[in-house]
Amino acid sequence: MTSNLNFLVAFDFRPEAEAALDYALVVGRKIKTDIHILYVLEEESPMLKMVLTDAQRKMLQRGAKDNLNDIIKQKSANQDIKLYPVIKKGKVYNRIVETSTELGSSMIFMGRTDSMDMVKNFTGTNTMHIVRNSDIPAVTLKRMPENPSCDHILLPLDLTKQTKKQVCKAINVAKLLQSDITLLSVLMEDSVSLEIKFSTRLREIKDIFESFGISCDYKLISSPDPVWSQLLNKLSIEFHADMVMIMTQQELDFTEYFIGSNAQEIINNSDLPVLSLTPEEEGPAILTDDMLKALVNPIKIFDH
Repeated sequence: MTSNLNFLVAFDFRPEAEAALDYALVVGRKIKTDIHILYVLEEESPMLKMVLTDAQRKMLQRGAKDNLNDIIKQKSANQDIKLYPVIKKGKVYNRIVETSTELGSSMIFMGRTDSMDMVKNFTGTNTMHIVRNSDIPAVTLKRMPENPSCDHILLPLDLTKQTKKQVCKAINVAKLLQSDITLLSVLMEDSVSLEIKFSTRLREIKDIFESFGISCDYKLISSPDPVWSQLLNKLSIEFHADMVMIMTQQELDFTEYFIGSNAQEIINNSDLPVLSLTPEEEGPAILTDDMLKALVNPIKIFDH
């Protein structure tokens, strides 16, 4: 067991949260990591504070702990990785991000719901807050894939923007998860020169991944106005992908809570688990000397 490697699963006993836990177990078994399962007791409303007694609060906390331990007992059967319960109190998204930092987690796993209930939806409305504010990769999914794995990741790249940071972080994630990568880019105008330029960039990026021992191929397709989630869902079947990796940096709306529309649309509608990378330098994506050398490219493939 690698003692300094762990996942954090945000859990609220909904089916989507259980799917996230089951998927974290699949990935965790592959790379031999511990898993912490976090349940957050949400802050009490002013009215609730007035009527709840200390004894009732302790009962609620004890009930949550007992239920979490039951889940761990059930999920630990025939597992060779360790599961730990964590219970916190406060705003859900704040506690998830804070706990991941406290534990030094490598990734956060969350269920994704379609509910618009801003109060009750633990893993739905909080998802975007966490993706926006987490310094580590966040994996979101609605249901357990039919053949869950992380062996093959589909990585869409916007080659009209700088991709150096995304590629560096993707290299680290691919090495951590021991995954193959398929690069995907979309040509949105009919231009032979642009097609040649994009193909050259993709080949160069492919070579960089392979220089780090990561199996990589690429696909350049033409589509004037792609709906990204539909496109990725279709191509994930064609390429037998297990996960989609995106980076929110390229389209961040620099407000406190919201990420760009393309990233959010992919997260909300992907049939596959979506691993979201954040723009911060912290987390598992560290620029090593070897990476810096590989990314100094004479044809400036990462320039606009």
